[in-house]
Amino acid sequence: MTAMPPAAAERVVIVGAGAAGLLAAVLLARAGRQVLVVDRDPAAAGWPPGLAAPRTATPEFRPDLGAVLPRAGVPQARHSHAFLARFRALLATRTPDLLDALLAVGAREIRVAETAPPEIRAALAAGPTALAAPAGFGAVGPGAASAAGLNALAAPSGPADSVGRTDAVGGEVPSWLAGNPDELIVLGCRRALLDATLRAAALAEPGVTIQGGRRVTGLVTTPAGPSAPGGQGGVPWVRGVRFDDGATVEADLVVDAGGRLSPIHELLIAAGVSPPPELAVPCGITYYSRFYARGGDRSFATELNRGHTVGASFDRYSCLVFPADNDTFSVTFGVLPEDAEMRVLRHDAAFDAAVRAIGLVAPWLEGKPPVGGEGTEPSGPTNRGPAWGPAFASAPAPAAGAGAGAGSADSGRAPAGAVVPLGPVAAMAGLHNRFRPLVAGGRPAALGVLAIGDAALITNPAHTRGTTLAALSASWLVDAVTATRDPSERALRLDAALRAEGLPWFHDSCAQDAARLARWRQPSPPAPAAPARPTPSASPAPSASPAAPARPAAPEQRRPDEPEAVTNSEAFLAAGRDPVVWHAFTRLQNLLATPADLLAHPDFVARVRAVQASDWRPPQVTGPSHDELVAIAQAALAPSGGEPAP
Repeated sequence: MTAMPPAAAERVVIVGAGAAGLLAAVLLARAGRQVLVVDRDPAAAGWPPGLAAPRTATPEFRPDLGAVLPRAGVPQARHSHAFLARFRALLATRTPDLLDALLAVGAREIRVAETAPPEIRAALAAGPTALAAPAGFGAVGPGAASAAGLNALAAPSGPADSVGRTDAVGGEVPSWLAGNPDELIVLGCRRALLDATLRAAALAEPGVTIQGGRRVTGLVTTPAGPSAPGGQGGVPWVRGVRFDDGATVEADLVVDAGGRLSPIHELLIAAGVSPPPELAVPCGITYYSRFYARGGDRSFATELNRGHTVGASFDRYSCLVFPADNDTFSVTFGVLPEDAEMRVLRHDAAFDAAVRAIGLVAPWLEGKPPVGGEGTEPSGPTNRGPAWGPAFASAPAPAAGAGAGAGSADSGRAPAGAVVPLGPVAAMAGLHNRFRPLVAGGRPAALGVLAIGDAALITNPAHTRGTTLAALSASWLVDAVTATRDPSERALRLDAALRAEGLPWFHDSCAQDAARLARWRQPSPPAPAAPARPTPSASPAPSASPAAPARPAAPEQRRPDEPEAVTNSEAFLAAGRDPVVWHAFTRLQNLLATPADLLAHPDFVARVRAVQASDWRPPQVTGPSHDELVAIAQAALAPSGGEPAP
């Protein structure tokens, strides 16, 4: 067995050089551990293409967008991402240099309070703490909450009335309403650029070594004796990993950060480990995504009607735009996995035509003069970009097989005033929400091995929680490792954190998926429409009949013994009217509160019900019906000689 470089520090092997593995490597090294990261992808090692070499970057440096490409081993990097406020807060607290590095290469800070509806923004501007009555109804009157702000009232000391007001002023702010709206900052960034930045940080970190092209095919284990830590006699103890070339590396701890297809779970079983049963529920969705660059312009082509994105759920499909780093953005369609007609979206021309057919998002594919004059770019991200050119000025997609960024060294950058695809459409299917524990009944299945990231917990990517949960799991791992050398206690600590702070998002994701599938699979779309603000001057959808309204959420059933709770969809609707609901629900969406903390809280439920009982209704958002969108996408293939999907 080949030992790692001798060191007094504990030796850790991390299997997987994705976001969770790289962040864990940096954190563990800074905690005094000697870390070896191994990945089967040869491209996982070496300095990331497109980033400045160490100590050569200048304040004017911009990454080569065309060279920063997703690795083959990270297929999800070809799809839309957003890194939630809790992810940003984690970096700001634990690794502020990594946050600075992301911002230096062009990651966008989206201040969600600035993308809220105008009435909500006015209320938030007055202050972040307290319980204001909903604006526009009840005894408060229109605009009262906006005038008073969230400082108007503190937490209730008595029961809420029918519109969520209380008979007391003063007291402490409730936990579900804690926090400052100014902290609700989402990072817009392509996953490929995040991974490249994390890899650069890990390579530059003393104590971290990354090896690519190393496929783990076995685990080195020994049975734990009667005196094993934690009284776990007889439980296999992982002592290292074995590679496909027969070489082995010993370690004091093996970390499974290999993602949803990690081999470690099966290798544990082959080594005689009996892991606890996993929880797995299909997401019931297929994604089609494409990335673009808007030349020389970091502004938004439209307002963002869903916090850090713009889009909606329509007739058996959804479409969302995600602003990303520099002047890039992505568009993602979600469709039913059994919907063969929608597979036409895998064709580039069909995908672009479908985007342009939806008035809410069409302006993102329209060219516009660069902000600040030709050939210049704003010094930082801006939150509104109300003007855009009248025509779609996109450059042609790369030739088949060329891939994103093929061509010149700066090929990923769009000409001033143009929109350029950064690569072909990517598809992703067969997704599951999954929780895969390594502890059951207070007993670890094995010692010396811990799982983080997608190897431990997966939720539907539609909710943009994956990387944030992966980063959190890396931090929980480091907390467990630094708290004790006892391998049993480490396993129990990490498992407790995953169950307390990770598992609720698994259940929430499953519930949201079930509600969406109930809507999409019902015979006909109901009314009223889902909330979104109109897009200024958006291009009309080229459909022959009236557009189909975006679908609202179907009501969810609860047991008689359960406390009354509201659904995510109900809270989302009410957040368009009540600034307190908006603040609390946006914290939930950014993983700063849990579903149990919020959705069943009596005060929060009362406020949501008050909005529902009022005369207020969200603006209607329309888009092509399912059949219209399919027809538009199929028609777009004719000029290029493409064939509709079977």
